[in-house]
Amino acid sequence: MLFDGTFWTDDELASLVRDLRADYLLLDGYGYIAGEPLLESFPFRILAMHEADLTLRDESGERRYRGLHGVRDAVFRGERETRSSLFFVTR
Repeated sequence: MLFDGTFWTDDELASLVRDLRADYLLLDGYGYIAGEPLLESFPFRILAMHEADLTLRDESGERRYRGLHGVRDAVFRGERETRSSLFFVTR
């Protein structure tokens, strides 16, 4: 039902997941910034996964491997290992 290619707004997704009586919401491959409807519906109960290591920073303090191609970018830069990141989504 969620994975049929339909685009869901934050309002629609929050309503749907509330109706499913979910305790937590896990975002994996969610390419958008979670909006207020989701944040208000699941305060401190939204976890997100990112395929790359978000703890690594460049010289200016920016995350080194963010975005859709974090693992690819790490491999191309010669990193010998990488890891995924799991974090709570907050404001």
